[in-house]
Amino acid sequence: MTDHINNINALILIGGKSLRMGTDKSKLVYHNKPQIDFVFETLKTVINADNIFFSTRDLSQIKNKSVITDNYPDYGPFGAILSAFEFDSSKAWLVIAIDLPYVDDNLLRLLIEKRKPSKIATTFKGLKKDFPEPLITIWEPKSFKLFQNALKKDNLSLISILKNNEIEIIKIDDNLIQNINTKNEFDSINKHR
Repeated sequence: MTDHINNINALILIGGKSLRMGTDKSKLVYHNKPQIDFVFETLKTVINADNIFFSTRDLSQIKNKSVITDNYPDYGPFGAILSAFEFDSSKAWLVIAIDLPYVDDNLLRLLIEKRKPSKIATTFKGLKKDFPEPLITIWEPKSFKLFQNALKKDNLSLISILKNNEIEIIKIDDNLIQNINTKNEFDSINKHR
């Protein structure tokens, strides 16, 4: 697996406004620690800590960790990923959103093991979903050009990029890649623990 991880950076997306949640999703606790710490520590089991970066609006969220400035703060995750490629386009980017509480080291290892650098991305797709999940995906360096072209056309849809290009899809249980976006969803998870 070493060959697969030597040329990968990781980008943790915590730059959202969390409007539906009403509170900072990076500080929510699912695993006895704030999600920001859990995701970082989980990534460190598969990627060198020096290659893990955060995309955030609020620098006070990050202490002693590497941050990539979002050059397109109004463009959501698309802008954060494009900014990451502008920072380093020589490596692939394993992108993970902060609001995926079921992603663990086993899931990250599976993503890296199934990675196909010959395609533009390796991603998960829930068995009951119609589209892949772009916010737990390895985006290959060759996808940088696609992001640049999409920006020129003002088409900021990550799903569109995945649907219209050659990608590697790993089918898994929908629950493993479930986003938690609202207080009701968060409360429901904690109720069933």
